[in-house]
Amino acid sequence: VGSKTITHHLKDTLFAPKAINNLISISKLDDAGMEARFCRGKVEFLQNGSTVLAVGHKSRRLYQMAAHARITAEQSNVAEDSQNTWDSWH
Repeated sequence: VGSKTITHHLKDTLFAPKAINNLISISKLDDAGMEARFCRGKVEFLQNGSTVLAVGHKSRRLYQMAAHARITAEQSNVAEDSQNTWDSWH
């Protein structure tokens, strides 16, 4: 956020390390007690209603964030390869 790096742990998530982009579920953030505010082409993820954890900027129909994953444990899942594009998901 700004020039600060904020570390936050996402629980019970799926991560595709080879994907160019990953998606964050707003409903999962809500379930975890967090808040997402959307306004004027920007999204802010807040904890306790005031602490900004992350900021994203609208690009087409998605909000891009400068976020990086730090993997502490690996788990594998099976998935089917398909020809879907990012645009076909939205």
